[in-house]
Amino acid sequence: MANLFDGIKLMSDDEIRIQISYFETVNITNAAKETGYRVISELADIANSLAEVFSAKAPFEYQVKKVSDMLSDNIIKLKTISRDELDIMLKNKINEVIRSVTGEIITEEDSFEKTAYAMVNVAASGYGINKYMTTSHKIEEIRIHYNNAFIKNLQSNIQKMTEEDLKKDALIMDKNLGMAGIDTKRMVQKSLMPVTFNGMGVLKLLKKQKNTAKLEMAIHLLGIDAFNYQNAEIKTMYQVLKNLGSIRSLVLSRLIWFAANKYGKKFYVDTKLLPSYIPEELKEEEEAQEKVYRSLLEQMDDVEKVVLKCQKEIELKKNALEEVRVKFENESEKFDEVSKRFSDLEEKKDDYINNRRSENETKSYYNQVNTVKAELDRVTESYKRRKDKLYELAGDLANLNSKLEIEKNRQTAVESNGILQIEERSSALKKKWMPYYYKFKFDEDIFTKAVKIFTLNELMYIEEKLKELHESTDMGIYLKDNRYIYAYIGGRRPAVITYVDGIFTDISK
Repeated sequence: MANLFDGIKLMSDDEIRIQISYFETVNITNAAKETGYRVISELADIANSLAEVFSAKAPFEYQVKKVSDMLSDNIIKLKTISRDELDIMLKNKINEVIRSVTGEIITEEDSFEKTAYAMVNVAASGYGINKYMTTSHKIEEIRIHYNNAFIKNLQSNIQKMTEEDLKKDALIMDKNLGMAGIDTKRMVQKSLMPVTFNGMGVLKLLKKQKNTAKLEMAIHLLGIDAFNYQNAEIKTMYQVLKNLGSIRSLVLSRLIWFAANKYGKKFYVDTKLLPSYIPEELKEEEEAQEKVYRSLLEQMDDVEKVVLKCQKEIELKKNALEEVRVKFENESEKFDEVSKRFSDLEEKKDDYINNRRSENETKSYYNQVNTVKAELDRVTESYKRRKDKLYELAGDLANLNSKLEIEKNRQTAVESNGILQIEERSSALKKKWMPYYYKFKFDEDIFTKAVKIFTLNELMYIEEKLKELHESTDMGIYLKDNRYIYAYIGGRRPAVITYVDGIFTDISK
């Protein structure tokens, strides 16, 4: 899969010189000098001072022109440098920015892919782009973010042009119009319809526009070199200071934007080439089947939860039953003991009723009877409660066992269909992935987990990530902790793919 350096290779020597000059001149120090504020040591203080640049007190465009002069002088200094040296200088500049932002050190021995991967991540973080996206999609997101800001600033510059500015920049556009083919000239006339067909006519037309549509069309037809655009680029980079962002990251974004435009093609893989791509004419049917399949998986999950819950309740009920049984046995022994004492007293009552005992003995006897009778009443009540609870828990346990049997039968019925579909889909995915990602090895379980956990759309995201890895010359750069690969799947949580000793062993959310 192509990386950013494939676009950089297509840049001319002068374009490389320009980019190196951006790294060397578009920085906080020069911005502070040009705004007339004292250069101070703390980044936040400098940024806060520079924020005033965007107020009405200090028009930003005036300062940009001074930085632009520095840029032009630096480009001239690089004129004697050969292309090979320029390429080395550019890579070193990129690595300096990466090191300053992330602390990561990239050596000369490291691959261009590693440098490209790191620079894209630095630039993407500056725009808050999802960190789990593929590198190629991050490039596209960066390109869009930077392009939108740049075009807006270029439009603003054109709208504020003086007559002198128009005359100067019209010469640049006249040159590009003169070099354009007849078909391009016809498209310019048809799409823009300037009053006069020359550089001045086009610029005056663009100056009147309230949105960027015509400007974007002009750039598309004539190229960015038809405009004096460096001031707009510098402004775009310095605007990051409004949010205390990194200018150096924006210089990287500019390089990514320019390299991507130069490459002329999308870096990410065409989804039509992915293993799980569904042709448009089959998509509706496939989505309907997917819906039924997902519903079946939910049923399997639901019935499994019910079975597990039921089994847990049975275990708890068994424990409670055993606890009550022990207490009931203790109460039963106590009940028998008190009942015997009461019965023994009952056997002697005739002697006391018929006055065969002394008055003191009779009085003592009836005291014992009352005491034991009260104790027997208490024990009888407790014994009855334990017995009732024992029967209640036994009944509950019987009902739960019956429910468990019913749910297990339902689980068997649901799973008989569900497992068959999982196996079919797992087998189909294996047949797609194995030849497509022929360099990789997969554990058997990974296909089953993939079709159970991820939807068709999510699998497409995963396949795109695997494609990026498959075509990588330096796969290690994508591994977290030397074993985990994170893949964006459309939401906040990524897919996590485990890679151990050259084998994909697991996949999860």
